[in-house]
Amino acid sequence: SLRLVASERGDHVANRARTVLRSAIPANAAATLRARVRWLRGHPEILIRLRGGGLETCGRLTLPAGQGTPGARNSRASVNAAPAFVDVWHRPVLPAAQQTVRVFARLDDPDGIGLVRLIYRLDPAAAKLSTIMVDDGTGPDEVSGDGIWTGAIPGQAAGVLAAFSLEAEDGFVPSATSVYPCGSQSRESLIRFGDRPPNDAFGTYRIWLTRAAHDAWAGREKMSNEDIDVTFVGGAHRAIYNVGAHYSGSSYTSPGYDRPTGNLCGYDLNFPRDQRFLGDHRMTLDWPVRDNTNQREQLMFWFLEQFGLPNMYRRYVHLFVNGFERGTIYDDVQQPGDDTIEEWYPDDQDGHLFKTDCWNEFDDTGGRIDPCVLNTLEVFTSPGGTKKIARYRWNWRPRAVQGSANNFATLFELVDAVNASTNYLEAVGAVVDVDHWMRTFAMNDLASFWDAFGNPNAKNTFLYKPERDTWKLMCWDFDVGLGVFNDPVDAPLFSVNDPTLSRMYQTPAFARRYWAALREALDSFFRTGPNTAIDTFLDTRYEAFRANGISLATPDDIKTWISQRRNFLNTQLQTVQSDFAITTAGGNDFTTAKAEVELTGRAPVTVSVLAVNGLPYPVDWIGVTRWSLKVPLAPGINTIRIEGLDRRGGSIPTATDSIRVQSTAPPANPPEIRINEWMASNRSAVSDPADGVHDDWFELYNASDTEVTLDGWWLSDDPSEPARFVVPSGFTLAPGEHMVVWADGQTDQTRPGETLHVDFRLEQRGEQILLHDQAGRLVDMIEFGAQTTDVAEGRWPDGAMEPFFPMSAPTPGDENQVQTSALPSIQVRSIERLSGGVVVLTWETLPGRRYELRFRDDWIGGRWETVPGVVVADGATATKADPSAAGVAARYYQVVLLITE
Repeated sequence: SLRLVASERGDHVANRARTVLRSAIPANAAATLRARVRWLRGHPEILIRLRGGGLETCGRLTLPAGQGTPGARNSRASVNAAPAFVDVWHRPVLPAAQQTVRVFARLDDPDGIGLVRLIYRLDPAAAKLSTIMVDDGTGPDEVSGDGIWTGAIPGQAAGVLAAFSLEAEDGFVPSATSVYPCGSQSRESLIRFGDRPPNDAFGTYRIWLTRAAHDAWAGREKMSNEDIDVTFVGGAHRAIYNVGAHYSGSSYTSPGYDRPTGNLCGYDLNFPRDQRFLGDHRMTLDWPVRDNTNQREQLMFWFLEQFGLPNMYRRYVHLFVNGFERGTIYDDVQQPGDDTIEEWYPDDQDGHLFKTDCWNEFDDTGGRIDPCVLNTLEVFTSPGGTKKIARYRWNWRPRAVQGSANNFATLFELVDAVNASTNYLEAVGAVVDVDHWMRTFAMNDLASFWDAFGNPNAKNTFLYKPERDTWKLMCWDFDVGLGVFNDPVDAPLFSVNDPTLSRMYQTPAFARRYWAALREALDSFFRTGPNTAIDTFLDTRYEAFRANGISLATPDDIKTWISQRRNFLNTQLQTVQSDFAITTAGGNDFTTAKAEVELTGRAPVTVSVLAVNGLPYPVDWIGVTRWSLKVPLAPGINTIRIEGLDRRGGSIPTATDSIRVQSTAPPANPPEIRINEWMASNRSAVSDPADGVHDDWFELYNASDTEVTLDGWWLSDDPSEPARFVVPSGFTLAPGEHMVVWADGQTDQTRPGETLHVDFRLEQRGEQILLHDQAGRLVDMIEFGAQTTDVAEGRWPDGAMEPFFPMSAPTPGDENQVQTSALPSIQVRSIERLSGGVVVLTWETLPGRRYELRFRDDWIGGRWETVPGVVVADGATATKADPSAAGVAARYYQVVLLITE
């Protein structure tokens, strides 16, 4: 048996256990991977695989029942708990040579503190010295009885590293002893003598580690994620003990590493959970691998900021490891993770995060085997037709695991969408934030950042799927681009290895957004010269370097490269240059016998939305600069004004045209589709089958006698934006059929022909719901007031006119059932007997409702009879005559509001 301990996520490089097969597996043979595995603690999953990914199996281990001791004494309970170390620190943080260092400890124990020892050694010597710490105001202690125990370590020569630990006994008999740092007895806290304080405007970080830790680090696999125990110092004022450290970097950079104080390398630091630094519990320290200015990455993140896209900080810092200054300057870099998700998506931070990467395999020494497999969103399946996780695992690496590290269902929804054979635009738009993706791709191409997802090398990007929104991109690790790697200024656009992304680039509706982003950049921030934002950005940093004696290259090469790249991008934009015009009938007025007209035209790429007579309209982009849309016509002359709006909804002055179309067709009646029922405060009444959440919903009902196809219809809760949501293909309503629409903002849960989810939610305090057909004609609109939680409201009977009624129970997808107590009382206005004995009754009605008139001649024992003929109210009152009353001396009447057919 083998006991496996994984302190971090495993991988297929160093952080795994490996063995050699006893015999080779013949080609085309079937093979089985099998193991018996017992869970001890931690994450209950294991992955077993063959190198190359041809065969793998992942298992979820059975957790034993009855964990913990609910209702009973804790299994680790003690008669006497040892003292708790609340806080430990030393002063000065950076002692000079031969300066005495005081070590402080705040402790807590209900039995009092009996004895506290400071134990230290001078690394690398093994011999330990001990001194008693005091809280009596004598020796190194300043204040008696303040709960802070103080000990001292004598001053040492510059470069000496003191490693210390603490022991504390309580006042109980027998006493209990605790140790700081807790855990392994080999753990120690460190103090280094003679490190000079920071002397310029840039921050300074220090890493202290023992000789044994240094040698262990230098001698192990370079890609190991196992932490080495170090002490971290920020500036001259804060030391954090027992920080976990290991190399940062990939198999492309790590081969040059030799030891933590040797060749330049990246560092990952993991801080204790109760000792965050600058609010974070992780830190990555990197150096300008290829950039002699150390400004290119920062500038590319600035580009992202100008585009309004997620971007991350890079702080310039001096870094010292055991007194050795590392490089000219280092960067404290933010990477995509829980803190960036919380920063950019604070209201939706529990989604799925995947890191894109090259898939390399590694030999038994950890050496990379080339070539790599680049990531792609293509469909890869096993013989049984299910998607082959092994083919996606190392290209799409889960970083925010929700339950299982082997659950790729969310990623596979994205794969299905971008490979859709029908309704492609709707499928992609339902799960992808297309504008966000295209702006990100455009930003990468500004800098010719070929190492990113959407570009030839397809990595250095994280994909994030919020729970309630569509897929987003987060760029990082801009170590190429802007000329740093001889990147050509005329590097082509739309160069990508993934055919699914190539398809997106070739789709006019998507490509327009890419071109619009490039145009926006070139018209605003992407230019160099005196007083430009880029020159200011670069020059101020360069002058700061010079003022503080940091020798980095001038950014002039960056400016030259940007200027040349800008010229090239302008030539590319000229290929999609266009004016704005209606091109149908040559742009001239015309006459048609139809009640609807399809107009075509041209638009510059900066146009995001077309408005028809002031209302945003759904449009088909039949080319990067060519559009088509359908407009309903009234009989006679229709003046149609089409205006182009930018992505923020602003009017573009040069993007306006109009045409007059005369229609000789009779008025068209829109289909009778009604917004029939709604629930705007669903807390526990009806659960969404897509995710089990109690989301808001409303219902559509076909009150006509023909089937209606809803493709291209509009749904909205905002009259100023009637086409807020366009129904994708695949939804029809048969006569008398009901369809539930989930108003949850989760359009990615839409399944054509099954469930429809719109990108807006309902307001409990009341609002409107609007329905337009694909030609933009208003079919139905309802306005409801404040809603009661878990109570549905709607029309009664189905499809009827106002007023609306609360339902006796919600009936999504079924016939409405109204609360009887909610029905209005019936008021008889008049009863009149005409000559010949005919009786006529008039009563108040609800328009569109059905009524019966009933009578009986014997009030006490008679049976109610129905006057033939149902009355359908077409106004505020209705009248019904009873011819059979002639010759009857007395008759009693009853007006009945019919609930069912």
